[in-house]
Amino acid sequence: DKKLLVSPKMIMVLANVINLSKILVSMVNILACVVPVCLSQFFIQVQDQATLSVTMICFYILLMMIFFSLVLRFQIYLPTIETDIATLKALGYRYDQLKSIYNGVVICFIFIVIFIPLILYIILLYRAYQLTFISLSMVFILTFSYFIIFTILAIYMLSQYHQTVKEAYNDVKYLNRSE
Repeated sequence: DKKLLVSPKMIMVLANVINLSKILVSMVNILACVVPVCLSQFFIQVQDQATLSVTMICFYILLMMIFFSLVLRFQIYLPTIETDIATLKALGYRYDQLKSIYNGVVICFIFIVIFIPLILYIILLYRAYQLTFISLSMVFILTFSYFIIFTILAIYMLSQYHQTVKEAYNDVKYLNRSE
């Protein structure tokens, strides 16, 4: 409580994380529910290499579909924050403060939406490895692919936020002076 009262940046970060989460909630739910179900397909004892290959391809396609869906939803969300950025500039926030706020938004969002489920997936995969359902190399491949895809998402979100902050900060058209 005291930390939030002292640091208005934290309040801004949390408010923007909530707004971003509202926009991306359906995709986050799919990520949290569907990916573990897809991972469970690896736990089935499969003697056939072709079935394992098809399951891997389906898993990668699912991750890519979720990735592109998150990117598209994020692109829809970005124009809605331009007036907020212009308003914050009018209230006296500097460019570096705004960048810092949106860096915090990306870090919080990625931690909540990507890394917490990643821990769950690693636990599931490790448990499957312990029960000899999958090999250790498969655990590393699945974890690495998930991590890489969503690291790219984090970098993309960060670059898009920086571009949007720069554009909205330098252009007064986003601030409606009649309001």
